[in-house]
Amino acid sequence: MLSLVERLTSLGKPVHFHLHDGHPLSPLSPYGVADHLAFLQPIRLPFNRPGEGQMLSGMFRPAGLRTIVRAALAKLPSKRVSFMLEIHPRPAVSRSASTPPLFSHWADTTNAERMNYWLENLVRTSMMVRATCPASSVKPSGEALRCRAESPTRSARRRPSVRGRSRGR
Repeated sequence: MLSLVERLTSLGKPVHFHLHDGHPLSPLSPYGVADHLAFLQPIRLPFNRPGEGQMLSGMFRPAGLRTIVRAALAKLPSKRVSFMLEIHPRPAVSRSASTPPLFSHWADTTNAERMNYWLENLVRTSMMVRATCPASSVKPSGEALRCRAESPTRSARRRPSVRGRSRGR
């Protein structure tokens, strides 16, 4: 993975990363894929591994996420790099102490607890990415976690094509 980050960033062009963890044995996604998992969530396998049980970490884990972000930022100025978390919700619940007052009128709070679990994972992961970025370069965005000051459309504007110019110049 780091060699791929190295090759992409060596081009000097703006780069946008979609970040997620995964493991080939993961049965967690409701969409049937083994990736798009949070970096902080353990994976419960449907079988026991000899001497290790059912729990497994993702392939990258938090340390891998930080290493990938640092590798990208080491090669490009922060204004040319952006990150987006691409983490699918999973069937797990958060029994947060703050949830009962919000949903006390609900007969079944399962969906609210699932959404809270997913949002907690997204927030905790985004905080890890932002903590890895230089503090002066982190800008809020509705699209992505940006370690940049500009939108991708501004920094990646195309020059006029040669075909669009008149021949008389």
